[in-house]
Amino acid sequence: YLGGDDGIFAWDGKQALEDLGARYQIETADTVHAILAHPSGELWIGTQGSGVYVLGADGARHISRRDGLRSDMISGLYATDQDTVWVVYRRQGLGTFRNGHWLNYGYPQGLHNTAITALFERENGSICLFDTEGSRFEYHPDRTAPETQILVGPETIDTHGRAVFSYAGWDGWDHTPRNRLGYATRITRGDGTVVVPWSPFLETTSWVAPVLRHGRYQFSVRASDEDGNIDLTPATAWFRVSP
Repeated sequence: YLGGDDGIFAWDGKQALEDLGARYQIETADTVHAILAHPSGELWIGTQGSGVYVLGADGARHISRRDGLRSDMISGLYATDQDTVWVVYRRQGLGTFRNGHWLNYGYPQGLHNTAITALFERENGSICLFDTEGSRFEYHPDRTAPETQILVGPETIDTHGRAVFSYAGWDGWDHTPRNRLGYATRITRGDGTVVVPWSPFLETTSWVAPVLRHGRYQFSVRASDEDGNIDLTPATAWFRVSP
């Protein structure tokens, strides 16, 4: 695979070049800075200012700051195993996708504002990095999940009302500050039927349910820290929508 100012191309080892942007109907006018042939068969493409494109059997998808990247300026891509891809930002640390959301590492985790040139992950989960100045960093992620608590929520609302919940979480020894924890929410009916599936993890600490039909419902919320640990025992609260 070849990338540059004109996009991304596939070479068959002889002469033929295929424009992958045309095949997948994506705009890759931005300069390609990194290419990763993932063990899963996907092709990851990092660009100068448009984030990441992932090409696979089901087509192409685009990943950008709107999806959780810290920056759309990508300088490197690394795969440490079948499930983990690391995205290196230009002088802004790196990020990885775990447990359904992006985790970003930078100055708060002890990294310098320098370009990362190499990365590998040890069996114990620690992350080793090398930068352009020859510095070596090793980050040891916390493995303890945070706790979650519902602070405010209704017991009963009418069919024209909307349930509002407030919640909070905490991480052991404040490895992740409270204001940087993420929260995912869900609504199920009394029989366990999912009405609103688990949301992405967001740093907001309140949630407004949609208008619901009369019946009994359960609200669930779980916290996630910056190391990707998720509370496996979500906080729950029952409420009823009156007819």
